[in-house]
Amino acid sequence: MSWIANIREDDARFEELTRTLVEHESPTRDVAGCTALGEALASWARANGADVEVRPAPARAPHYAARWTGGTGPSTLVLMHYDTVWPVGTLAERPFARDGDVLTGPGTLDMKGGIAVFQLAVEHLRAAGVAFDGPVTALFTSDEEDGSATSRAWIEAEARAHDRAFCLEPGADPFRLRMERKGVGRYVARFTGIASHAGNAPEKGASAVLEASRFALATAPLNDPDSGVSCVVGVMNGGSVVNVVPAEAMAEVDVRVWTEAQAANVDATLRGFRPTDPRVAFHLEGGLNRPPLERSDANDALFAEAVAAAAAIDRELGRAAVGGGSDGSFASTVGCATLDGMGAAGDGPHTVGEHVRVRDSLDKAAILATLLAGRA
Repeated sequence: MSWIANIREDDARFEELTRTLVEHESPTRDVAGCTALGEALASWARANGADVEVRPAPARAPHYAARWTGGTGPSTLVLMHYDTVWPVGTLAERPFARDGDVLTGPGTLDMKGGIAVFQLAVEHLRAAGVAFDGPVTALFTSDEEDGSATSRAWIEAEARAHDRAFCLEPGADPFRLRMERKGVGRYVARFTGIASHAGNAPEKGASAVLEASRFALATAPLNDPDSGVSCVVGVMNGGSVVNVVPAEAMAEVDVRVWTEAQAANVDATLRGFRPTDPRVAFHLEGGLNRPPLERSDANDALFAEAVAAAAAIDRELGRAAVGGGSDGSFASTVGCATLDGMGAAGDGPHTVGEHVRVRDSLDKAAILATLLAGRA
């Protein structure tokens, strides 16, 4: 099919699309900057035949749904976020650049190159007069890098209404889809004791710091490299001055799990902690904020379609299991067949070495277009 060859050769347009996105800085909490980029994406979608729905988000830029009609084939949800981790001004320090096959700059891989993969696929299908196999909804969300708190409910609702989902996060290198992801949990443990002078009446005090330390020690057995569970107390603080028994303390915990069952066990253990000193009150906030992306028959069947599409251009797709979370986990958990890692190819997300490989990304765009057109 000539349009597949055209996608694979269109490095100039892919570079242009990626450059345009990267040069519009959009850190999550910069509402004005993100909104401007979101509106530009909405304008692009309308110019390419989509109806666009806009949903405001509290203290964040809006989320956008671009909807295309298609044939009678499966309905497809495409998940993309347009926010990045990079503060305004990073672009001046590390401007977008191309060196041979490599594009660099803040947000190139995560995930502006992924958005460009989708844009290129859509533009070439339209130029070739090739209709989508079924209805397509593309979500452009503004808060993924901050936990997707304001977009999660919409993502899950759309996933329930669609047959399949493609998450355009970057694939694992080399050329592997992220078919399993760990779930991510965040907890804050707070301890309230009794202050007392450390010299005159230490026995009258109830140390919040001591109980926070016991809590941290109690989390250690939850760490199990063999099963993939990690439970890390990453932040602790408490007390005010050295000569007072501390009345306040807190501990922040990062949890990573492969399965919902593992998450439930960690949650029960953390919530079951009881201070040794009954005078110290214990309160735990938080929980699993991204479910694990677990292996499923539906996801495996969709992966087989992607493998066939890749084979048609002499590429071999592989599978990867990774620790980081993504919005793809939301879609899969509610029962929508999901492929994660369908975005740009490259390496170094969230680092100064972040980059996109053009040739591999063009092939990812060709595979995505093939699946959207139902030609796998």
